[in-house]
Amino acid sequence: MGNFDIVGIALGIFLALTVAGILVVVGFGLKNLFSGRHEWQKIAVLVLPFAIFGILLATLGGITQAGVGTLIAMIFVMVLLIVLSSIRTTFKF
Repeated sequence: MGNFDIVGIALGIFLALTVAGILVVVGFGLKNLFSGRHEWQKIAVLVLPFAIFGILLATLGGITQAGVGTLIAMIFVMVLLIVLSSIRTTFKF
């Protein structure tokens, strides 16, 4: 029983540090975004999977279905961007 207590404490500390790290990264990212150091397009590329996941989670109701749907949607987005990039390179736009 004593060993389980230390595992619970260690897991709690790990989760707290992880959440704190994520909050710091998001905070500095927002600070840089509002100060004009980052472009909106780059931020949109990072936010897109989370937005798709949130929309699918709200509509489908299950986290597994939303995860698989996000994966499929991101694969389609990737293929679309590869095709557009190759067309742009081919025709020198």
